[in-house]
Amino acid sequence: MENLETRQIKNAINFSNLLECENKENFRDLLKLLVGYKRIYDKEKKDLPFHINVIDELHADENAHSRIFAKLLRYKENNKYPFLEKFLNDVCKFNLSIEKPRVKKVDSCGRIDIPIFDKKYVVVIENKVTDKAPDQNREGGQLARYIETINKSYGRDLEDIFCCLYPEIHQRTVR
Repeated sequence: MENLETRQIKNAINFSNLLECENKENFRDLLKLLVGYKRIYDKEKKDLPFHINVIDELHADENAHSRIFAKLLRYKENNKYPFLEKFLNDVCKFNLSIEKPRVKKVDSCGRIDIPIFDKKYVVVIENKVTDKAPDQNREGGQLARYIETINKSYGRDLEDIFCCLYPEIHQRTVR
């Protein structure tokens, strides 16, 4: 007759083995589901038109992209800025209230692609539609220079400056 401790150890091992089998079975089911999902995803992705970029077909440079994008962000309807609001809150994930935005001219503030000034904050949008100079936004790089420009030339506090790389969306809130 086995003692209580031996039985408890055997029960624990059996329970552990049962859980391991269940995990393997769940993982197999997940893999099957992912294969089906990938098939549907690939089909749907091919049907979407967003992979066509008319601006690229015109061989427009980054500045042209920024000018068009800034124009969209300036769009105002019923005293609201729907594109700007959606972009800042949904895409950049900045929880900002839009009161009196001024989407400045492209490259007007120390070569910032799209500077947006509001009463309480400044948003620096760095438009990355090309693969040129991907390392410029590392520590002490391009965005740091832009933040310094806004801070020193426009007297804005660092906690009121927000940066967003677009379309990469590696946003950074400066605090």
